[in-house]
Formats: sequence, C-alpha cells, structure tokens
Amino acid sequence: MSEVFQAVSLSAIDHDPLGQRAKFYLNVNKTLDRLYKQKFVSFTDSTNEATINTARDCGWEVVVGKFPTNLARLKAIERALNGTSDFINLWDADRLLHAATMSPNELEDLVRQTVKYDFFIVGGTPDAIKTHPSSLVVWESIKSERLGHYLGIEGDILNRGAFGFSREFARFLLTYHYEDCDESEGLFTILALEYKKQLKND
Repeated sequence: MSEVFQAVSLSAIDHDPLGQRAKFYLNVNKTLDRLYKQKFVSFTDSTNEATINTARDCGWEVVVGKFPTNLARLKAIERALNGTSDFINLWDADRLLHAATMSPNELEDLVRQTVKYDFFIVGGTPDAIKTHPSSLVVWESIKSERLGHYLGIEGDILNRGAFGFSREFARFLLTYHYEDCDESEGLFTILALEYKKQLKND
C-alpha cells in the first residue's frame, strides 16, 4: 500500500433492507483494501443480515443502529476519527460501491486528491441526477441555489454523496455542526469556509 493510501480511511453509510448490495461489497473488496487504510460502515438496523455479514467478512468495522437522517453523516465522520488516518473519505454506500465497480481508476484518483485538501465535495453529472425522482431533482436544485446565493457562486455546487476531509477539519465540523440541520452538503461547505477563516486568523 502506497503512502497516500495509508493516509486515508473510508467511512460509509448504508441502508439495504433487501440485501442487494452484499455481492458488491464482496466484488470490490480488493479494490477498497488497496486504496484505504481502514474501512468503517454504519448500517441502519433494517439492513439485511447478508449485507452486514458480508461487510464484516470483508474487513469493514461495522456498526448497526438507528441513525437520525440529519446526523448519519456526522456520526460516520465521528467513527472514522476513531481510526488512525489523517484523512477521511465519506460515502453513501450505494455510490461508493458503484464507483469502485465501474470506475476504480477514478476512485483511486479521488483518494489521491483527498490528501491535498482539508475538504472537498464530489459532484454528480447532469445525467446522474436525472436518474432521481423529479421531486428530488427539484429539491436538490433549490438547495443548490440557496447555498450558491450564500457563497456567491452560481451553478450546481451540491454533492451527490461523497466527501473528503482532513482529520483537523473533521474535528472542527463535529465541534461546530448544527444538530437540527438536515442538509449535510450545505452545512459542510459553510463550516469549511469558517474553518478557512479561522486558519487565516491563527
């Protein structure tokens, strides 16, 4: 394992009541073991046992429980901080498994990029968002426009379920997050700007 990959841990969130993703955890295991020092996954308590057991057999550190939607990603970051890596990739599991299956070289490049920044978000293509229900597309557009107004940026700036964090920014995020906020992308981005200001002032 290269020095870059030794520096990055993986944390994922999964809800798979039908057990459809069990085979994907198995199929991409070698790829993920090559790219990440440690693997953490948080499953909802309604996830199928086949998926949970397969993840465990593949070396994931597993926790199962009820996770409030607005806190699930924050809890996943908190778990990753229990590891020893200096950087974290946070993924929604369905997107991670798809990326590792269909675009392993792009995933490798993403891991290499992780160690260069305190925070980044991985966007989705216009074609990818079209696969979502129309109501979700509209909601994502509204969130993106609202956040863009705050940041003074036009265009789609929202994430599609993947992030990179330095350990330092992850700690900052957990310290200053808003527990009643259910928009992870916007929250993370706003706190990243505050973190940047703090670094300049130190």
